[in-house]
Amino acid sequence: MKKIILISLLITSCSVQKNLNDYKHDPKVAKVVYGNDDRTDLFDVTDVELKILAKSTVAFIDQRHLIYDSIFDIYNLENAEPTLPFCKTEKFVNQPRWADCSGSLIAEDIVLTAGHCVSKSEDCKNMKIVFDYALDEKNKHLNSITGKNVYSCQKILAFKNEKNGSDFSVIQLDRPATDRTPLKFSDKPLDYKDALMIIGHPEGFPTKFTMNGKVRSLIPETYFTATLDAFSGNSGSAVFDQTSKKIVGVLVRGERDYDKKNGCLTAKLCDETGINNCRGEDVTRISEFLKYLK
Repeated sequence: MKKIILISLLITSCSVQKNLNDYKHDPKVAKVVYGNDDRTDLFDVTDVELKILAKSTVAFIDQRHLIYDSIFDIYNLENAEPTLPFCKTEKFVNQPRWADCSGSLIAEDIVLTAGHCVSKSEDCKNMKIVFDYALDEKNKHLNSITGKNVYSCQKILAFKNEKNGSDFSVIQLDRPATDRTPLKFSDKPLDYKDALMIIGHPEGFPTKFTMNGKVRSLIPETYFTATLDAFSGNSGSAVFDQTSKKIVGVLVRGERDYDKKNGCLTAKLCDETGINNCRGEDVTRISEFLKYLK
């Protein structure tokens, strides 16, 4: 039987900059890897269609970490907070971790994310929405973002954050993103074990693809559960039907647990299906936010 790696991160605030003590029995801690760790860097993806999808996904980064240089029209990534003490064996452990949440472009100037990522005007004011937050080669350090790829949140158009229900936020950008294509919504009903994928920023890392997830339960009316490799920072990631490449929901909540070993955070083992002691990841259904969109 395959094993899975589980590591807990705080989802409700989507913060990736927390102390180890913040993870003790916190009911809001979430995210997990099911089966093999299927997270893949953008530079390792050769499928052109997937690369196009990635260009329409975003990272939410606290504006305190983006320092504008008007001469070169770039935002330098600075003022990093202390990072979590992950064990050196964890995947991507040496990559930069700037993103707090993920999201997706669904119209020229409209972005969809999780409700707990952008829930009030203060969040809207303090977050920057960043396209192309990704590594384009294995050993590259991501120190700055091109100015044209950094947007502000103009206002929240629709919002809901229920503890065990819908969790989404639809926000308007300060200007249209005309150099990329808005993502499409699926009109196909989901079935048990349908293949799923996500594109986002697990643990705040640059763009990662996660393939081969599965629909696990369709019982809740406002969300469904799935076996998706996801971590804090993935909150707000669009969940795609892996076949059609269309959005079926938004990742919002998930598994909670971790092991502390020699002062660092490491993996907990569960079975591949998650039936024993892994609850699955919650995905807000598209029907929940489509009713607010025209």
